[in-house]
Formats: sequence, structure tokens, C-alpha cells
Amino acid sequence: MTFDQEAIESKGLKTITPVIITNTQAYEDVIVEKLRYVSQRMS
Repeated sequence: MTFDQEAIESKGLKTITPVIITNTQAYEDVIVEKLRYVSQRMS
């Protein structure tokens, strides 16, 4: 998947991808171990 990050951000939008866990009943607990921000990797 590719996207134009500059075009998205120029419209005032963020390029954040949330992670949603929908089967929480399968886990005793869901704990955030480490909060990180991922930067764009240039190839």
C-alpha cells in the first residue's frame, strides 16, 4: 500500500493508524507495554 503522506498532511489530516483489539475476551488483560511513535522510513 502506498499513499501520499504530504497530500494528506497538507489537508490538515494525521497519518495515524490505530490498533483495535476486538477479541479482548480471549485475553486476561490488555496492557500497553510501550507507547512508540513510528516515523516514515525512506527507501
